[in-house]
Amino acid sequence: MTAPDIAIDITIEKPLKVGFDLQRYVQHILNLTHIQNGIYDISLVSNKTIQKLNKTHLNHDYPTDIITFNLGSQDNIVADIYISLDQVQKNAKRYNVTRDHELKNCLIHGILHIVGFKDDTASSRKEMMSEQSRLLSEIECLITR
Repeated sequence: MTAPDIAIDITIEKPLKVGFDLQRYVQHILNLTHIQNGIYDISLVSNKTIQKLNKTHLNHDYPTDIITFNLGSQDNIVADIYISLDQVQKNAKRYNVTRDHELKNCLIHGILHIVGFKDDTASSRKEMMSEQSRLLSEIECLITR
């Protein structure tokens, strides 16, 4: 299912049981966003790890749910995506959704950042959230067929 010019590597810092195939889910996101190349390293980490990354690279000394870096270009993506499983769990409780649902949202959110979506203004956040919701719905339809 993975296109020949796409590499997806998922690293999990501590044991995690999820109710969906992470690799396949990321591939669905890439397909629906028409991405046909790139390297995607996705790391599921603790709050301690993401806070260290946030402080080192963004000068923010607090944990966050997701941090993304495109070390390549829009034409040649080399993505590092870090997702805090601790924050995913907190957000799931906050938004009254399952942890798997929130993890799916973070995966989509991270890929959208990599392809150029921003969420630093109200209008860009609205556009990104709309696309995030659309992708989540489309993938859920694909999976349940």
